[in-house]
Amino acid sequence: MQVLISPQYIILFHYFREFISVANQHGIDVAPLKGAELLTSVYPPNEDRGLLADIDFLVKAENFAFVNTLLMQKGYVKRVIPGRKHTASQLKDSGYYLQISATKKILFEAHRFLVQQERHPINYEALWKRTIDSNFDGVPCKRLAPEDTFLHLIIHAFTDCFSELTRPLRDLELLIENQKPDFHILIARSKAWKCERALWLMFMLLKKTRNIDIDDAFIRAIAPKVAVSNVLSFLVPDENGFRFQQLDHRKRQIVLWPFLMDGVVPIIRFAKYYSILRITDFISDHFSICH
Repeated sequence: MQVLISPQYIILFHYFREFISVANQHGIDVAPLKGAELLTSVYPPNEDRGLLADIDFLVKAENFAFVNTLLMQKGYVKRVIPGRKHTASQLKDSGYYLQISATKKILFEAHRFLVQQERHPINYEALWKRTIDSNFDGVPCKRLAPEDTFLHLIIHAFTDCFSELTRPLRDLELLIENQKPDFHILIARSKAWKCERALWLMFMLLKKTRNIDIDDAFIRAIAPKVAVSNVLSFLVPDENGFRFQQLDHRKRQIVLWPFLMDGVVPIIRFAKYYSILRITDFISDHFSICH
């Protein structure tokens, strides 16, 4: 594990290490995600990845409710998104904060899934079997397989509409350099996880902006139709990110997501699923206000 010099990282990681220790006592596997994973595995000690707002981690679905209980027993308070009760319950995560001073909070995001199954169907039984025994500052933990980390980072960039690319591209560059994910596995798994187009786009950006040597055969294997690839290349042209930055996040999703999702059927399936959740939120919120 790299030795980190940022005081912000040290504080967050101290509390996360403490949580993992408690989870281990109850036989619960914990796998750090995103910044917590990358900063302790692929980033050099003299490189600051930037602000780490919270700690994201993955636990098995069957342990999720108990993990929420453990966090509350440790004094963490669950964050509630106003008007999003049903949507939040289906987004597969719970946000918690711990007030450690008058002005400082520790933020955790506990995940049972990496993303909505309706958007990216992931076999979590297989994913957990692929995890690697590791440690977090000396405390035993699990780490996702390099290919799973790679695809999760791409899906996260997809969710954010590729609006900020400098950090994701650096993350993936270091992941390739240090963990050497198997590109054959990446391509096969991207098909199963329904994120081929997002992977193709990131391959193109890595090759263009970071000079990563990615065989053209890998790119051709998942390349969308020319019309779609042209639109994606136009919308996300370089490391500056999404072309229409003046649009808010929701409008950027409306513009970009139909081209990033792997075909019409996934678009319809997810739109139907998400629309029902939001309608349920509206009815529930309106009903609670009226009563």
